[in-house]
Amino acid sequence: MISVLHVVAAKYLLLLAVVGMAAGLFVGLFASLVSEVTIRGLIADACLGMFGSLAGFLTVFFVPWPANTVTYRMNGIVETTTTVRYQHPERVALAVSIVLPLLCELYRFSRATMKSGTKAP
Repeated sequence: MISVLHVVAAKYLLLLAVVGMAAGLFVGLFASLVSEVTIRGLIADACLGMFGSLAGFLTVFFVPWPANTVTYRMNGIVETTTTVRYQHPERVALAVSIVLPLLCELYRFSRATMKSGTKAP
């Protein structure tokens, strides 16, 4: 039997993958237009963005992070919470989903300039 938590987590990961795919697609398209290299490989950029967002999100859970303890005092009640993981894995996921397609496009640009024998502007 599938619990509600697993369904919510699966939907969240699916949404994260779609956002990463869109980010990779737009970054790849923008980098192709700026570098004036032919627009191709957008599907590869989208897949790199999707892979980067999922890999970045899941990698955060295995990377050690210093403990962060926060104490709140409200109406005479003291509440203390401690986390040992980075609190915002979505930020890391989005950064990785942007960087991977950008590196791919930079590699394509360097290959195109080396192949044509011209220097980069």
